[in-house]
Amino acid sequence: MRRAIVLGFSVALFGCGSSSGEEAHVPPPSTGSAAASTAAATSTPASTSTATATTDAPDAYSPPTDLPAPSPAPAPLAVSVRNPAVVRLAKAAAACKFDEGSIDQDCKAYTAWREEKTAFEKNGNVTLLSLLEDSDPKIRQVAAARPFDKADEFFADKDNARRLIAIAAKETEPEVGSLLGNRVTTIDAEKLGLKAEFFALTAHPQKKFRESLAFYLLGHNPSAYNLVVAERLMNDSDERVQEEATGSLSTGGITKGTDGVCKLLAKELKRTDRAGAEAHWAAASSNCGSVFPALIDSLEKRVGANGKDFADHFDRYALAAGSACSPRPKFDDAALATMRKRLFAVGKLITAPTQKDPNTRNFGIRVLTDCDPVAARPILEAMTKETGKDSFIADRAKEALKDLK
Repeated sequence: MRRAIVLGFSVALFGCGSSSGEEAHVPPPSTGSAAASTAAATSTPASTSTATATTDAPDAYSPPTDLPAPSPAPAPLAVSVRNPAVVRLAKAAAACKFDEGSIDQDCKAYTAWREEKTAFEKNGNVTLLSLLEDSDPKIRQVAAARPFDKADEFFADKDNARRLIAIAAKETEPEVGSLLGNRVTTIDAEKLGLKAEFFALTAHPQKKFRESLAFYLLGHNPSAYNLVVAERLMNDSDERVQEEATGSLSTGGITKGTDGVCKLLAKELKRTDRAGAEAHWAAASSNCGSVFPALIDSLEKRVGANGKDFADHFDRYALAAGSACSPRPKFDDAALATMRKRLFAVGKLITAPTQKDPNTRNFGIRVLTDCDPVAARPILEAMTKETGKDSFIADRAKEALKDLK
Protein backbone atom coordinates (compact mmCIF):
# COMPACT_ATOMS: atom_id res chain seq x y z
CA MET A 1 0.00 0.00 0.00
CA ARG A 2 1.29 3.44 -0.88
CA ARG A 3 2.20 5.81 1.89
CA ALA A 4 2.19 9.56 1.99
CA ILE A 5 4.83 11.55 0.24
CA VAL A 6 6.34 13.99 2.69
CA LEU A 7 6.36 17.29 0.86
CA GLY A 8 9.16 19.75 1.40
CA PHE A 9 8.93 23.09 -0.31
CA SER A 10 12.31 24.28 -1.51
CA VAL A 11 13.22 27.83 -2.43
CA ALA A 12 14.40 28.14 -6.01
CA LEU A 13 17.17 30.67 -6.41
CA PHE A 14 17.78 31.84 -9.93
CA GLY A 15 21.32 33.05 -10.45
CA CYS A 16 22.07 34.82 -13.68
CA GLY A 17 25.48 35.87 -12.45
CA SER A 18 26.41 38.69 -10.09
CA SER A 19 29.25 41.08 -9.53
CA SER A 20 30.67 38.72 -6.94
CA GLY A 21 30.22 35.65 -9.13
CA GLU A 22 28.10 33.95 -6.45
CA GLU A 23 25.16 31.81 -7.43
CA ALA A 24 22.99 29.16 -5.85
CA HIS A 25 22.37 26.54 -8.53
CA VAL A 26 19.12 24.70 -8.17
CA PRO A 27 18.75 21.72 -10.53
CA PRO A 28 15.33 20.83 -11.89
CA PRO A 29 13.32 18.96 -9.21
CA SER A 30 13.96 15.22 -9.39
CA THR A 31 10.28 14.42 -8.77
CA GLY A 32 8.96 16.73 -11.43
CA SER A 33 7.47 19.00 -8.76
CA ALA A 34 7.30 22.78 -9.06
CA ALA A 35 9.65 24.71 -6.79
CA ALA A 36 8.14 27.05 -4.23
CA SER A 37 9.57 30.44 -3.52
CA THR A 38 9.08 33.41 -1.25
CA ALA A 39 10.48 35.71 -3.91
CA ALA A 40 8.25 38.63 -4.82
CA ALA A 41 7.12 38.88 -8.43
CA THR A 42 5.06 41.30 -10.45
CA SER A 43 1.39 40.38 -10.29
CA THR A 44 -1.21 40.56 -13.01
CA PRO A 45 -4.27 42.48 -11.76
CA ALA A 46 -6.60 39.88 -10.36
CA SER A 47 -10.21 39.58 -11.25
CA THR A 48 -12.56 39.97 -8.32
CA SER A 49 -15.08 37.66 -9.96
CA THR A 50 -15.32 33.93 -9.42
CA ALA A 51 -17.77 33.38 -12.24
CA THR A 52 -17.61 30.06 -13.98
CA ALA A 53 -15.01 29.93 -16.75
CA THR A 54 -15.37 27.73 -19.80
CA THR A 55 -12.89 24.86 -20.06
CA ASP A 56 -12.79 23.75 -23.69
CA ALA A 57 -10.70 21.11 -25.37
CA PRO A 58 -6.94 21.77 -25.49
CA ASP A 59 -5.75 23.89 -28.38
CA ALA A 60 -3.42 22.21 -30.85
CA TYR A 61 0.23 23.25 -30.79
CA SER A 62 1.75 24.80 -33.90
CA PRO A 63 5.53 25.43 -33.97
CA PRO A 64 6.83 28.71 -35.42
CA THR A 65 7.45 28.67 -39.15
CA ASP A 66 9.10 32.06 -39.65
CA LEU A 67 12.54 31.42 -38.14
CA PRO A 68 15.60 32.08 -40.32
CA ALA A 69 18.33 29.50 -40.84
CA PRO A 70 20.75 29.36 -37.87
CA SER A 71 24.10 31.08 -38.30
CA PRO A 72 27.26 28.92 -38.44
CA ALA A 73 28.74 27.93 -35.07
CA PRO A 74 31.91 29.87 -34.20
CA ALA A 75 35.31 28.20 -34.23
CA PRO A 76 36.67 27.24 -30.78
CA LEU A 77 38.55 29.92 -28.88
CA ALA A 78 42.34 29.77 -28.90
CA VAL A 79 43.71 28.17 -25.74
CA SER A 80 45.89 31.24 -25.33
CA VAL A 81 42.88 33.27 -24.13
CA ARG A 82 42.76 31.24 -20.92
CA ASN A 83 43.93 32.74 -17.65
CA PRO A 84 46.53 30.23 -16.31
CA ALA A 85 45.48 30.83 -12.69
CA VAL A 86 41.88 29.95 -13.52
CA VAL A 87 43.00 26.89 -15.47
CA ARG A 88 44.99 25.61 -12.49
CA LEU A 89 41.95 25.91 -10.25
CA ALA A 90 39.80 24.13 -12.82
CA LYS A 91 42.22 21.23 -13.20
CA ALA A 92 42.45 20.82 -9.43
CA ALA A 93 38.66 20.72 -9.16
CA ALA A 94 38.45 18.24 -12.04
CA ALA A 95 40.69 15.91 -10.03
CA CYS A 96 37.96 15.62 -7.38
CA LYS A 97 35.94 12.42 -7.15
CA PHE A 98 33.08 12.02 -9.61
CA ASP A 99 30.20 9.78 -8.59
CA GLU A 100 27.81 8.63 -11.32
CA GLY A 101 28.93 11.53 -13.47
CA SER A 102 28.60 14.26 -10.85
CA ILE A 103 31.47 15.97 -9.06
CA ASP A 104 31.86 15.67 -5.28
CA GLN A 105 30.35 18.92 -4.00
CA ASP A 106 32.33 18.68 -0.74
CA CYS A 107 35.75 18.38 -2.37
CA LYS A 108 38.00 21.22 -1.18
CA ALA A 109 39.38 21.91 -4.63
CA TYR A 110 35.86 22.19 -6.03
CA THR A 111 34.85 24.56 -3.24
CA ALA A 112 37.93 26.66 -3.94
CA TRP A 113 36.98 26.78 -7.61
CA ARG A 114 33.47 27.95 -6.82
CA GLU A 115 34.53 30.55 -4.27
CA GLU A 116 37.61 32.08 -5.93
CA LYS A 117 37.19 35.72 -6.95
CA THR A 118 40.56 37.34 -7.55
CA ALA A 119 41.79 34.95 -10.23
CA PHE A 120 38.63 35.53 -12.27
CA GLU A 121 39.15 39.28 -12.47
CA LYS A 122 41.35 38.80 -15.56
CA ASN A 123 39.66 37.06 -18.50
CA GLY A 124 37.57 34.97 -16.12
CA ASN A 125 34.47 34.77 -18.30
CA VAL A 126 36.39 34.19 -21.52
CA THR A 127 38.38 31.46 -19.79
CA LEU A 128 35.14 29.78 -18.69
CA LEU A 129 33.86 29.83 -22.27
CA SER A 130 37.09 28.27 -23.48
CA LEU A 131 36.99 25.60 -20.78
CA LEU A 132 33.42 24.74 -21.81
CA GLU A 133 34.88 23.88 -25.22
CA ASP A 134 37.47 21.54 -23.68
CA SER A 135 37.58 17.90 -24.77
CA ASP A 136 37.65 16.68 -21.15
CA PRO A 137 34.06 16.32 -19.84
CA LYS A 138 35.25 16.78 -16.25
CA ILE A 139 36.77 20.14 -17.13
CA ARG A 140 33.54 21.09 -18.88
CA GLN A 141 31.48 20.14 -15.85
CA VAL A 142 33.72 22.16 -13.56
CA ALA A 143 33.42 25.14 -15.90
CA ALA A 144 29.64 24.82 -16.23
CA ALA A 145 29.25 24.74 -12.45
CA ARG A 146 30.94 28.13 -12.10
CA PRO A 147 28.64 31.14 -12.73
CA PHE A 148 29.75 33.80 -15.15
CA ASP A 149 30.54 37.18 -13.62
CA LYS A 150 27.86 39.75 -14.51
CA ALA A 151 26.35 37.24 -16.88
CA ASP A 152 23.61 39.54 -18.18
CA GLU A 153 26.22 42.02 -19.36
CA PHE A 154 28.62 39.42 -20.72
CA PHE A 155 25.97 37.65 -22.77
CA ALA A 156 24.47 40.89 -24.02
CA ASP A 157 27.39 40.62 -26.46
CA LYS A 158 26.14 38.65 -29.46
CA ASP A 159 29.43 36.84 -30.07
CA ASN A 160 29.58 35.59 -26.48
CA ALA A 161 25.94 34.53 -26.59
CA ARG A 162 26.34 32.74 -29.93
CA ARG A 163 29.34 30.86 -28.58
CA LEU A 164 27.50 29.69 -25.46
CA ILE A 165 24.59 28.47 -27.59
CA ALA A 166 27.02 26.57 -29.81
CA ILE A 167 28.72 25.06 -26.76
CA ALA A 168 25.37 23.94 -25.35
CA ALA A 169 24.21 22.55 -28.69
CA LYS A 170 27.12 20.13 -29.01
CA GLU A 171 27.33 19.03 -25.35
CA THR A 172 27.05 15.26 -24.96
CA GLU A 173 27.38 14.74 -21.20
CA PRO A 174 24.05 14.79 -19.31
CA GLU A 175 25.36 16.47 -16.15
CA VAL A 176 27.10 19.21 -18.10
CA GLY A 177 24.05 19.62 -20.26
CA SER A 178 21.86 20.11 -17.20
CA LEU A 179 24.10 22.94 -16.01
CA LEU A 180 24.24 24.54 -19.45
CA GLY A 181 20.45 24.44 -19.72
CA ASN A 182 20.44 26.98 -16.92
CA ARG A 183 23.33 29.07 -18.27
CA VAL A 184 21.81 29.70 -21.70
CA THR A 185 18.64 31.21 -20.23
CA THR A 186 20.65 34.36 -19.51
CA ILE A 187 20.65 35.04 -23.27
CA ASP A 188 18.02 37.34 -24.77
CA ALA A 189 17.87 35.58 -28.12
CA GLU A 190 15.32 37.88 -29.70
CA LYS A 191 17.20 41.06 -28.85
CA LEU A 192 20.47 39.62 -30.18
CA GLY A 193 19.02 38.20 -33.37
CA LEU A 194 19.66 34.61 -32.29
CA LYS A 195 16.10 33.31 -32.33
CA ALA A 196 16.75 30.40 -34.67
CA GLU A 197 19.92 29.32 -32.86
CA PHE A 198 18.18 29.41 -29.49
CA PHE A 199 15.03 27.64 -30.69
CA ALA A 200 17.17 24.83 -32.07
CA LEU A 201 18.16 24.02 -28.48
CA THR A 202 14.62 22.71 -27.88
CA ALA A 203 15.60 19.72 -30.04
CA HIS A 204 18.78 19.00 -28.05
CA PRO A 205 19.38 15.23 -27.88
CA GLN A 206 20.13 15.36 -24.14
CA LYS A 207 16.90 15.17 -22.14
CA LYS A 208 18.56 16.63 -19.03
CA PHE A 209 19.53 19.70 -21.01
CA ARG A 210 15.94 20.20 -22.20
CA GLU A 211 14.62 19.66 -18.67
CA SER A 212 16.92 22.31 -17.29
CA LEU A 213 16.20 24.76 -20.11
CA ALA A 214 12.48 24.25 -19.56
CA PHE A 215 12.76 24.68 -15.80
CA TYR A 216 14.76 27.91 -15.77
CA LEU A 217 13.72 29.76 -18.92
CA LEU A 218 10.64 31.75 -17.91
CA GLY A 219 11.77 32.36 -14.35
CA HIS A 220 14.79 34.15 -15.78
CA ASN A 221 13.03 36.01 -18.58
CA PRO A 222 9.36 35.55 -19.59
CA SER A 223 9.81 37.48 -22.83
CA ALA A 224 7.43 37.00 -25.74
CA TYR A 225 9.97 34.93 -27.62
CA ASN A 226 10.90 32.82 -24.61
CA LEU A 227 7.22 31.93 -24.34
CA VAL A 228 7.44 30.58 -27.89
CA VAL A 229 10.43 28.48 -26.85
CA ALA A 230 8.72 27.35 -23.65
CA GLU A 231 5.58 26.27 -25.51
CA ARG A 232 7.71 24.12 -27.80
CA LEU A 233 9.17 22.45 -24.69
CA MET A 234 5.65 21.99 -23.31
CA ASN A 235 5.09 19.82 -26.38
CA ASP A 236 8.37 17.91 -26.08
CA SER A 237 8.40 14.16 -26.73
CA ASP A 238 9.35 13.58 -23.08
CA GLU A 239 6.71 13.96 -20.38
CA ARG A 240 9.16 15.26 -17.77
CA VAL A 241 10.31 18.07 -20.09
CA GLN A 242 6.67 18.98 -20.68
CA GLU A 243 6.08 19.19 -16.93
CA GLU A 244 9.13 21.35 -16.27
CA ALA A 245 8.18 23.77 -19.03
CA THR A 246 4.60 24.02 -17.82
CA GLY A 247 5.73 24.55 -14.24
CA SER A 248 7.97 27.39 -15.40
CA LEU A 249 4.86 29.47 -16.03
CA SER A 250 4.97 30.01 -12.26
CA THR A 251 8.20 28.52 -10.87
CA GLY A 252 6.61 28.80 -7.45
CA GLY A 253 5.79 32.48 -7.98
CA ILE A 254 9.16 33.55 -9.39
CA THR A 255 7.90 33.95 -12.97
CA LYS A 256 6.34 37.35 -13.59
CA GLY A 257 2.65 37.30 -14.41
CA THR A 258 2.87 38.98 -17.79
CA ASP A 259 -0.07 38.95 -20.17
CA GLY A 260 1.70 36.38 -22.34
CA VAL A 261 2.51 34.12 -19.40
CA CYS A 262 -1.06 34.21 -18.14
CA LYS A 263 -2.58 33.50 -21.56
CA LEU A 264 -0.31 30.51 -22.08
CA LEU A 265 -1.06 29.25 -18.58
CA ALA A 266 -4.79 29.44 -19.30
CA LYS A 267 -4.20 27.41 -22.47
CA GLU A 268 -2.17 24.74 -20.63
CA LEU A 269 -4.92 24.34 -18.01
CA LYS A 270 -7.06 22.72 -20.70
CA ARG A 271 -4.63 19.84 -21.18
CA THR A 272 -5.69 16.44 -19.85
CA ASP A 273 -2.24 14.86 -19.44
CA ARG A 274 0.35 15.09 -16.67
CA ALA A 275 1.53 18.48 -17.93
CA GLY A 276 -2.06 19.68 -17.70
CA ALA A 277 -2.19 18.58 -14.07
CA GLU A 278 1.11 20.40 -13.51
CA ALA A 279 -0.50 23.50 -15.04
CA HIS A 280 -3.07 23.46 -12.23
CA TRP A 281 -0.38 23.67 -9.56
CA ALA A 282 1.48 26.26 -11.60
CA ALA A 283 -1.65 28.37 -11.94
CA ALA A 284 -2.38 28.19 -8.21
CA SER A 285 1.10 29.44 -7.28
CA SER A 286 1.34 31.94 -10.14
CA ASN A 287 1.05 35.71 -10.35
CA CYS A 288 -1.83 35.40 -12.82
CA GLY A 289 -5.05 36.41 -11.12
CA SER A 290 -6.91 36.06 -14.40
CA VAL A 291 -6.53 32.25 -14.45
CA PHE A 292 -8.06 31.56 -11.04
CA PRO A 293 -11.71 31.31 -12.19
CA ALA A 294 -10.79 28.69 -14.79
CA LEU A 295 -8.49 26.95 -12.32
CA ILE A 296 -11.19 26.54 -9.69
CA ASP A 297 -13.78 25.44 -12.25
CA SER A 298 -11.36 22.83 -13.55
CA LEU A 299 -10.47 21.52 -10.10
CA GLU A 300 -14.14 21.11 -9.22
CA LYS A 301 -14.77 19.26 -12.47
CA ARG A 302 -11.73 16.99 -12.42
CA VAL A 303 -11.80 16.10 -8.74
CA GLY A 304 -15.58 15.75 -8.79
CA ALA A 305 -15.40 13.27 -11.65
CA ASN A 306 -13.17 11.07 -9.48
CA GLY A 307 -12.02 9.18 -12.54
CA LYS A 308 -8.71 8.01 -13.94
CA ASP A 309 -7.49 11.57 -14.47
CA PHE A 310 -7.90 12.31 -10.76
CA ALA A 311 -6.43 8.95 -9.72
CA ASP A 312 -3.34 9.62 -11.83
CA HIS A 313 -2.86 13.27 -10.85
CA PHE A 314 -4.45 13.67 -7.41
CA ASP A 315 -1.24 15.06 -5.96
CA ARG A 316 -1.10 17.99 -8.40
CA TYR A 317 -4.79 18.77 -7.99
CA ALA A 318 -4.56 18.70 -4.20
CA LEU A 319 -1.46 20.90 -4.21
CA ALA A 320 -3.20 23.29 -6.57
CA ALA A 321 -6.31 23.54 -4.41
CA GLY A 322 -4.30 24.20 -1.25
CA SER A 323 -2.05 26.77 -2.91
CA ALA A 324 -4.99 28.60 -4.49
CA CYS A 325 -6.40 29.31 -1.04
CA SER A 326 -3.40 31.59 -0.42
CA PRO A 327 -3.09 33.27 -3.82
CA ARG A 328 -0.29 35.65 -4.69
CA PRO A 329 -2.54 37.97 -6.72
CA LYS A 330 -4.79 40.28 -4.72
CA PHE A 331 -8.51 39.54 -4.59
CA ASP A 332 -11.17 41.45 -2.70
CA ASP A 333 -12.36 39.87 0.53
CA ALA A 334 -15.66 38.62 -0.85
CA ALA A 335 -14.10 37.00 -3.90
CA LEU A 336 -11.37 35.37 -1.81
CA ALA A 337 -13.93 33.99 0.64
CA THR A 338 -15.94 32.48 -2.21
CA MET A 339 -12.82 30.96 -3.75
CA ARG A 340 -11.78 29.38 -0.45
CA LYS A 341 -15.26 27.98 0.12
CA ARG A 342 -15.24 26.28 -3.27
CA LEU A 343 -11.70 24.99 -2.81
CA PHE A 344 -12.54 23.69 0.67
CA ALA A 345 -15.32 21.67 -0.94
CA VAL A 346 -12.72 20.24 -3.32
CA GLY A 347 -10.63 19.29 -0.28
CA LYS A 348 -13.61 17.47 1.23
CA LEU A 349 -13.95 15.41 -1.94
CA ILE A 350 -10.28 14.47 -1.81
CA THR A 351 -10.43 13.45 1.86
CA ALA A 352 -13.79 11.69 1.67
CA PRO A 353 -13.91 8.17 3.17
CA THR A 354 -15.02 6.92 -0.23
CA GLN A 355 -11.48 7.59 -1.48
CA LYS A 356 -9.85 4.19 -1.11
CA ASP A 357 -6.24 5.35 -1.38
CA PRO A 358 -4.99 6.76 1.96
CA ASN A 359 -2.26 8.73 0.22
CA THR A 360 -4.89 10.58 -1.82
CA ARG A 361 -6.80 11.48 1.34
CA ASN A 362 -3.60 12.57 3.01
CA PHE A 363 -2.96 15.12 0.27
CA GLY A 364 -6.47 16.46 0.79
CA ILE A 365 -5.88 17.20 4.48
CA ARG A 366 -3.60 20.08 3.54
CA VAL A 367 -6.33 21.54 1.33
CA LEU A 368 -8.76 21.58 4.26
CA THR A 369 -6.35 23.24 6.67
CA ASP A 370 -5.11 25.76 4.13
CA CYS A 371 -8.56 26.82 2.96
CA ASP A 372 -10.53 26.91 6.23
CA PRO A 373 -8.77 25.78 9.44
CA VAL A 374 -11.94 26.23 11.52
CA ALA A 375 -14.17 24.15 9.25
CA ALA A 376 -11.39 21.61 8.88
CA ARG A 377 -11.30 20.79 12.59
CA PRO A 378 -14.48 18.65 12.89
CA ILE A 379 -13.61 16.77 9.71
CA LEU A 380 -10.14 16.00 11.03
CA GLU A 381 -11.53 14.99 14.41
CA ALA A 382 -13.81 12.49 12.67
CA MET A 383 -10.84 11.15 10.72
CA THR A 384 -8.91 10.50 13.93
CA LYS A 385 -11.56 7.95 14.85
CA GLU A 386 -10.98 5.90 11.72
CA THR A 387 -9.34 2.80 13.11
CA GLY A 388 -8.93 -0.66 11.76
CA LYS A 389 -6.21 -2.36 9.76
CA ASP A 390 -4.58 0.91 8.79
CA SER A 391 -4.26 3.86 11.18
CA PHE A 392 -2.38 6.02 8.69
CA ILE A 393 -5.17 8.53 8.03
CA ALA A 394 -6.09 8.74 11.71
CA ASP A 395 -2.46 9.47 12.55
CA ARG A 396 -2.19 12.11 9.84
CA ALA A 397 -5.39 13.79 11.01
CA LYS A 398 -4.04 13.91 14.56
CA GLU A 399 -0.84 15.55 13.33
CA ALA A 400 -2.84 18.10 11.34
CA LEU A 401 -4.94 18.95 14.40
CA LYS A 402 -1.79 19.56 16.43
CA ASP A 403 -0.55 21.92 13.74
CA LEU A 404 -3.78 23.90 13.92
CA LYS A 405 -3.24 24.76 17.60
